[in-house]
Amino acid sequence: MRRVVMAWLNWAPVFQMVGWLMFMGWISFGGYDAAYLADLQSSLLRWGWWLLLLMVITQIVQTLRGGGQAATCQAHDHEHVHDHEAPPQPLKLMAVTAVHFIPWLLFWITGVTSLTMQQDQSLRLSSIRLQQAGEPTAPPFDAAALQSGQRVEVNLIDIYSHDALKSGAKVRVVGRLMRLTPQQVQSYKPGHTTEMALLYRHAIACCAADASPIGLLLSDPGQLLSKVATDAWLVVEGTTSNEIEGEKILGLAVEAVQTIAAPRQPYLFWLSNL
Repeated sequence: MRRVVMAWLNWAPVFQMVGWLMFMGWISFGGYDAAYLADLQSSLLRWGWWLLLLMVITQIVQTLRGGGQAATCQAHDHEHVHDHEAPPQPLKLMAVTAVHFIPWLLFWITGVTSLTMQQDQSLRLSSIRLQQAGEPTAPPFDAAALQSGQRVEVNLIDIYSHDALKSGAKVRVVGRLMRLTPQQVQSYKPGHTTEMALLYRHAIACCAADASPIGLLLSDPGQLLSKVATDAWLVVEGTTSNEIEGEKILGLAVEAVQTIAAPRQPYLFWLSNL
């Protein structure tokens, strides 16, 4: 029995690393990393997985070469020198090792949970904030086309980062639909008595833990959004406006709407605009 326990002691580190290897690989190679990490961090996760794999292989080789002999010697020592001590408990060792598989197991059961913050009822209009780091060196759109009145495809960070896009610009932008109560809208439009829609996304600098919302108030005179489900992903065409003086939130007059599948990368990245 002691020999079995000591052999398990030799192999336990391997199984513990395998638990984290499964967790990191499931996220990275399963395509779930975009729901949690920015591009740079996704690359680091993948490189970390390969490094951990190398460590696992090294540990296996070391265990196969010397583990059996070490286990025999340790068991012999325990039998002749430490007979008065209680032997290691196999069930306890298994429980400790099983702990390293819990992150993978929970993720396998629950799936992606970071995006549930977008459905949180506590999300308020006042929580929408802009974290600008300065004007990008080059605009991510055709400035000449914009000046000539053509529609340009941009994201929400682009709109807030370029003065040319903040008012009177014809844009095409992707976001998620949220409906705001009159009370929520009144914090920006005093006296407003009807619901309004918000086109928003979350932006991250590193990972989902630092996600913050950014969005546009939608004016919809044609009632194009009336049949669109809340939380649906949309491509919206419209004209921007900066009608709310003194507030860091812009508007968009809706001219066309198309429902789309959720993008593989649901987050925008603050650092991509530097």
